[in-house]
Amino acid sequence: MKVFLRSLILIFVAAFLFVYAKDKPQPKKLPKYKNLISKIEKEFSSRNSTPLRQFGYEFFMTPLDVSKLVLPVSENYKLGPGDEVIIYIVGLPSNQEIPPVIKTIVDREGNISIPNLGVFNVWGLTLKETEELLRQELGLDLKVTVGEIRTFVIYVAGEVNRPGTHVATAVNTVIDALSIAGGVKKTGSLRNIILTRKTPSGLKTYNIDLYDVFIKGKPIDLTLRDGDTILVKPIGPTVAIAGEVKRPAIYEIKGGETIKDLIELAGGLLPSSYQYKVILQRYENGKLRIIEDSLTNKAFMNENLRDGDLVLIKKSADIPENSYSIEGYVTLPGVYEYKEGLKLSDILNPDLFFKDTNLKFAVLVRQYPKGSIPKYIAFSPEKVLTGKEDMELKPYDRLIFFKLGQSVGKKINLNLVKNYVLVSGYYKYTGPVACSDDCYISEILQKDLILKDTNLNYAEIERFNPKTLQREEIIKFKPIEVLNGSKDIKLQSWDRIVFYPEFVYEPVRISGEVERPLWVTYKPGLTLEEAISQVKFKYPLGELKVIVKQDKKVEVFYLNDLRKHPSPLSFVKLKPGTEIVVKRVKEDETVTKVYVYGQVWKPGVYKIGERTTLYDVLKAAGGFKPMAYPKGIVILRESIAQMQRERLNKAMVFLKAQLEKEIAGYMQAELPKEQKEAYKEAFAAKRRLLQEMEKVQVTGRLVGLNIPPDI
Repeated sequence: MKVFLRSLILIFVAAFLFVYAKDKPQPKKLPKYKNLISKIEKEFSSRNSTPLRQFGYEFFMTPLDVSKLVLPVSENYKLGPGDEVIIYIVGLPSNQEIPPVIKTIVDREGNISIPNLGVFNVWGLTLKETEELLRQELGLDLKVTVGEIRTFVIYVAGEVNRPGTHVATAVNTVIDALSIAGGVKKTGSLRNIILTRKTPSGLKTYNIDLYDVFIKGKPIDLTLRDGDTILVKPIGPTVAIAGEVKRPAIYEIKGGETIKDLIELAGGLLPSSYQYKVILQRYENGKLRIIEDSLTNKAFMNENLRDGDLVLIKKSADIPENSYSIEGYVTLPGVYEYKEGLKLSDILNPDLFFKDTNLKFAVLVRQYPKGSIPKYIAFSPEKVLTGKEDMELKPYDRLIFFKLGQSVGKKINLNLVKNYVLVSGYYKYTGPVACSDDCYISEILQKDLILKDTNLNYAEIERFNPKTLQREEIIKFKPIEVLNGSKDIKLQSWDRIVFYPEFVYEPVRISGEVERPLWVTYKPGLTLEEAISQVKFKYPLGELKVIVKQDKKVEVFYLNDLRKHPSPLSFVKLKPGTEIVVKRVKEDETVTKVYVYGQVWKPGVYKIGERTTLYDVLKAAGGFKPMAYPKGIVILRESIAQMQRERLNKAMVFLKAQLEKEIAGYMQAELPKEQKEAYKEAFAAKRRLLQEMEKVQVTGRLVGLNIPPDI
């Protein structure tokens, strides 16, 4: 019976504990960082062959339990209410009734009480200062330490897994507080954490960058105080680095960091890194762009990083010393055995190429001896096959071939290739052409590549400065003269040969502060307004002017005048070959001017001052021509146009209000059917009138002036 009762009691206790444990609220489980892949990680990993993870967040995989911490307390620890103070009396005389160990608590006023010895205020004093105070006051040799450390409430907000109030101690740091709060989410910043603290002088903020701890190993000596608030802001711009670095990962940047800085964040390069080919993936206008360059290029290394950039450091290929490689658009790409004295003519044959392989341009990448800076040498497979050109190969040479029409710039940086020219425009072959130091336009221009509508009387060679890569000269020539052998021009590396469609006149050229330079086909009567309407400007119209060069004459016009109706620029007639340069208006530039057109001897633009009269302007324009009609002179003025605009708007508002009243009255009246139809037609006519009035363009015309005809 006793055994049965004992078993029954055990079953009852077990059932009670099960129900209690089941009903007891459980602490919120934290996410497992190992299994949590953020959107940022997914995006970067999709662009790389191996997964990439955000740096630093694994630090918070194991949350901190402050109740289980045993932390050392230094002599600089500052006492406060709630701290347990332990005083050890050293060498106490036997005749004194003082215990060798005294334990006391700092009360709310910051005092400690020692029986039979007194009360002492220690709030804000360090352990060392407290020890010196008691020694001086009591005249005893003693040692002071801390037992149980005071706890208090702090506040953690923002991108943490457990935001809210938490309990901490005075020896805990900011990192401890973040761990207590479950760690920083991958949507939170590790580099922009703000601690706000109340001080006697007001609120004080501290900016904390955890990369100082994780990468540089700098300790965070900032310990917590009662009432501290910690805010983890959303993560800032992120970039990633992959490949041959010691710590490939996704890193948060503050702004202004370069590719060189990113490599340092990743712990530096591995010995296997290939410094002559680095790939930068960058989003521009929502599209992913690939940029290839070298770690030896200082300008590239100092390139400022942007949000979403991915830098890929390639591995140095383990190519045998007695080999060369054939790559690209050929029938037999691969690595081949190199033999001393091997030439291009020994390996290039018609069977190596497809029908649409580019035979006018290929690139030999030479890195001999191994590890040296690569050289990019253009050559013409066509000339090698016909025996006009040849070159001896070296070990490790790479021969890269392209498809006709393929964008070469996606595979190699054309700025690194020196011996080539670029053909564009109305020509059967457009793109790069290998061109030696002793290369002439007659080698490029071939009769069978000319289109039916290629202009044989006009073409251009744009010449670029080899150091700055800026266009410095335009050489005009007639293709027909090159074809018949009466003229030839020696070419330089990076020359751009432009062929135009057939037309009678030389085109009008627009350059300067535009999205891209443009050649405008000339036609009789072409105006300045029509020409510049075909380009996109880099800046607002009010900040730009155009310099028009034609007939050895230079005129300046301001694009802000395009807003006028009609625009003064619509009266400027252009001629074949006119050059238009768009420039920004300087701050101190005077732009007060008038335009004079029509039956005067010198039409154009004239600057005016405060006292300039109409007579002065007409006199400067050379006076009237014989066919002029002075009484019919028209002045277009912006202030008058503004007044006309305001009056027109007021009239339209009045008419609309009147129409609405009439419609409201019509809706309430009981009228015969015929009369209703008549009203509807009248309302429709008034609506059409309002629509026409909205289309009216005010001109600001001032007429009826009495001008002497003998100016």
